[in-house]
Amino acid sequence: MIKKNTKKGWIEVVEAFFAILLIAGVALAVILQHQAQTSTRSTSDTVINAEKGMLSEIEANDSLRAEVVAASPLPVEPPDLSTAAPKTSALIANETPGSFQCTAKICDLSDLCTVSGTDESIYASSVIISASLDSYSPRLLKIFCWAK
Repeated sequence: MIKKNTKKGWIEVVEAFFAILLIAGVALAVILQHQAQTSTRSTSDTVINAEKGMLSEIEANDSLRAEVVAASPLPVEPPDLSTAAPKTSALIANETPGSFQCTAKICDLSDLCTVSGTDESIYASSVIISASLDSYSPRLLKIFCWAK
């Protein structure tokens, strides 16, 4: 019966256990950070793609484009957008992603076209609507979206 170095064996087992815990903790932290970045990126990609889709649809539709060009007086702020451009406002309301709130603003090209009233992170996309068949009066249409 030789029982030398039994403490040394247990110490090595405990050291190996803590080494495995340390490595697993670091790997878990890296994985969670990567998932958080991917989630944020996919959310912003979703909103930006939705905004660009709305703007493309407005650009391609003659009646929506004419409605934006005819809107006055400039700038057309969000509360007045539903009366100045009802079809455009309805399109934006219907195409807005579920967990977001979107609004638009029609401005002159030389104006700084911003939205106020929210402290959230705002995603914005814009397009120049330059003409209808009847008139040439370029307008900047900008869509703003933020989380509800």
